[in-house]
Amino acid sequence: MKPELRKMLINHLSRQTRVSDANPVATSILETVAAAIVEAGKETERQLNNMDDELIEMGYDAVLTEEYRALSEELLGSAFVVLQRILNTAAQSAVKCSQLAADQTSSTQRVGHKGDAYGHGTKLVGTRTPAQLVNAVANYYKHKDEMGPWSGLSGQSLRTINAVKTLGMVENRSDNLSAATSALGATESDLLPLLVGIATWSKELEDQLRADANLPKVP
Repeated sequence: MKPELRKMLINHLSRQTRVSDANPVATSILETVAAAIVEAGKETERQLNNMDDELIEMGYDAVLTEEYRALSEELLGSAFVVLQRILNTAAQSAVKCSQLAADQTSSTQRVGHKGDAYGHGTKLVGTRTPAQLVNAVANYYKHKDEMGPWSGLSGQSLRTINAVKTLGMVENRSDNLSAATSALGATESDLLPLLVGIATWSKELEDQLRADANLPKVP
């Protein structure tokens, strides 16, 4: 491989394909979302503790709890969409690097599209990687209102639902994003394990692409 191509490939792998578990932007967003959920929970609890018995009898406590859950779900959904953007950047870089490695070594391109990148690495739940699961949750959040009954889905929508069901999501459940968050090893008050999972996936992907291109692994 020509030195200039080798250098370009190394830079792409290190700066674009690899996701740091200390990514400052992602860390800040995840911590902000978690803090907002915690604060909303405290405020909801305060209002419930101060609610008149008459309002409780009228069901206002359930309404307040439902509003809190809806807010939490929206905040969690936004966090997954941010992580999906990070995944997309890493996966697109992996496709470029894989193509370059294949061209220079006369080998088969391992990562031909983003789906190949998402599917590479250690499987977490069932036969899916952290990248596949986070991507599916983000897609669910973005398109859930237009999906309709799960039993009638097909194509990409069905694949999304099949993936998120492995994380405990159930049709018409009000806390599906919370269930997915928990299944992926995080909590509403600490979302950083989601980023750690993506970082691990990206490191495994980078290591494989380096091997394909006859480049040394890095810590």
